[in-house]
Amino acid sequence: MYVDPDVKAVLDGADPSAKDFCDLTPEEARRAMDDMVTGMLAPVYVARVEDLVIPTPDHNVSARLYCADPSNPGALVVYMHGGGWEIGSIENTDRPVR
Repeated sequence: MYVDPDVKAVLDGADPSAKDFCDLTPEEARRAMDDMVTGMLAPVYVARVEDLVIPTPDHNVSARLYCADPSNPGALVVYMHGGGWEIGSIENTDRPVR
């Protein structure tokens, strides 16, 4: 079966003896997520990155705008991930989104 080379690199780098995330405390899971993303995914260049704040009636939401190709302004991907709404962050999502 074909596996994308980038996905294969992530799978090959996984520690089969590591605890399941559900067996970790929230703090341990956050550290594990940060370590996994930082250790397995190299940063990718994009033309522009801009941090935004989106106001809502209850609170502000952090967002990040990536402009990969300024010559194609009509291309858009919206990526929303809450990491189980407990362990995800805008920083540890940066590399996979790029």
